Amino acid sequence: MGRISYWYQDLKEKLKPMSFRQKLSYFFTYYKGWLLGLLVLILFAGYIGDFLVQRNKETVLEGFFTNDDYGVFNAKEILDDFADTLTLQKNQNIIMDDDLYIDLEGGARDYSAASNGKIIAYMSVGELDFVVTCKEIYEHYAGNVPMLDLSSVLSPELNSELAPYYVYGSNIDSEGKEGSAFPAAVELSQSRFLKDRPDVPEGTYYLFAPYQAPHREALADFIEFCFAG
Repeated sequence: MGRISYWYQDLKEKLKPMSFRQKLSYFFTYYKGWLLGLLVLILFAGYIGDFLVQRNKETVLEGFFTNDDYGVFNAKEILDDFADTLTLQKNQNIIMDDDLYIDLEGGARDYSAASNGKIIAYMSVGELDFVVTCKEIYEHYAGNVPMLDLSSVLSPELNSELAPYYVYGSNIDSEGKEGSAFPAAVELSQSRFLKDRPDVPEGTYYLFAPYQAPHREALADFIEFCFAG
């Protein structure tokens, strides 16, 4: 027991000055084997658990938050606050996940691959409504995933309010031609999450929706919620 306590204290001291990304890199460098096995087990158990819990419920909205280096997006708190603005039935629920992290430079490779795989999987089956992430990850997906025109689901008033913060993109049609530009993402510096966080530089976080987003009315309500007040 003494050896375990010593190991824990030593590890705690090593991790204390590290950023979240550095901690992930450290763990996957020195504990890669058993962490990968544990990660696979957790993901599988989470999928089964989610399936069992949600199979008799109607999902109203589903969204993911990634690369939250500033600790801005607490999914549970955001979910609870947004749910308070809706009238949900007992068989309805909202799903949000803030445990995802993607590193395009190869750090924390296994965790990053698992996070990216989850996002792509949920997009592919038409279950994911939105992703909140940093600029480089948005640009990564924008070049590979068809995006939803946000202006098509928002009210004229909200479109006018968000116009200065829109990021424009385009999709490739079935003939391989690039279509017209449209608002594919919205920059979140003026959202309720960031407007009182001067430590987070403008242009750090964006919200986008995949073209297959299934719950577009609730998505519009959530975006309005993000910028209300």
